[in-house]
Amino acid sequence: MVAGLPVVRAKSQAANTFGNLTRNGSGINGPGYVNLDGSLVKRFGGGSKYGEFRVDAFNLTNSLHANNPNGTFGDAIFGQVTSSYGERIVRFGLKLVF
Repeated sequence: MVAGLPVVRAKSQAANTFGNLTRNGSGINGPGYVNLDGSLVKRFGGGSKYGEFRVDAFNLTNSLHANNPNGTFGDAIFGQVTSSYGERIVRFGLKLVF
């Protein structure tokens, strides 16, 4: 379980009754998503011929992006977040215009 995320508690619906979920909805809301990307660009030269060096950083703060909780009722890990995605990526680039 990811720290800070609540464990979902649920019980099975009584036989021959309807639950309160939509037909295709899981009823489980996933964790929020916050992301910060950044770029630094240095342009050198001038006129019609110039160069540009850039550094791009995706997920600059290296924040955890947790996947949705397991929604299969009856599983041992029901309601738990077991994976994440979105590691920090840094990209360097050089462009020459002539």
